[in-house]
Amino acid sequence: MYRRGSWTRLRRDAGRTTAPPADPTLEARALKALARLTHIDDPERVAFYRERILASKPPRDRDLDERHKRLMTMLAWGLGSGTAGHQTLADFLEALWREDAVRDELLQLLEVVDQRSSTPGSPSLLPSEIPLTLHARYSRQEVVAALGFADGVKPKVTQGGILWVPQARSDVFFVDLHKAERDYSPTTMYRDYAINRELFHWESQSRQKPRQPTVQRYINHRSQGTRILLFVRERKSFELGTQPFTFLGPADYVEHHGERPVAFTWRLPMSMPEALFETARSVAAA
Repeated sequence: MYRRGSWTRLRRDAGRTTAPPADPTLEARALKALARLTHIDDPERVAFYRERILASKPPRDRDLDERHKRLMTMLAWGLGSGTAGHQTLADFLEALWREDAVRDELLQLLEVVDQRSSTPGSPSLLPSEIPLTLHARYSRQEVVAALGFADGVKPKVTQGGILWVPQARSDVFFVDLHKAERDYSPTTMYRDYAINRELFHWESQSRQKPRQPTVQRYINHRSQGTRILLFVRERKSFELGTQPFTFLGPADYVEHHGERPVAFTWRLPMSMPEALFETARSVAAA
């Protein structure tokens, strides 16, 4: 459906009654952005967003703990707060709450994605302020917000497959299993794949050696008190745009070998989901 526009737009085109917009520009942008939320499959996120959206007023910062503030930031960024022209996230949410058609469609969308989701509400083994769930799917922006790497109305722009988040003392690896040549240079066509359901093969940046400080942090992450967070997707794009990543959890170092790049084996906290495992395993044979 979202390849052809929003449900609200389709209803209006068919002559059905919907709530009128308070701000037509904001409504149009938010309805268009709903396609970016169709990947939500975390039971906690669905339940929290439903509860808040049903309220007559948006949540206030002072009424939320850090975990729920980050969840609201994830939602606002997904709905286009960065381009809406508001100075604060609270201002954006106040304006969004006046768009009854957007909230109504978002509630319907959450019901649909919840019904089709098979993602269990598994603990992430992360600090309580980080709202990530094992095997749930997230956009890059949502990961950044969840880790507290940025807040406010505008998403923090990050690029590349590796991100160090000092606030969370975490190295984040974003992995595309199938790498299109148009998106990668010859030196970044890394071989990342599943060895089995619990072990994952991952390659560092092409110029890195084991003795470099960053690589040593990967190797010694347990003793240094840092984390390796692995996010994997099949490929960069799918029918609704940019494909979200599946969170495979904080991984543990097993071994490494070679250099330029350094090849690592990581142990996952839980067996990979079946469909993603089959894809990730097939890459090794390609």
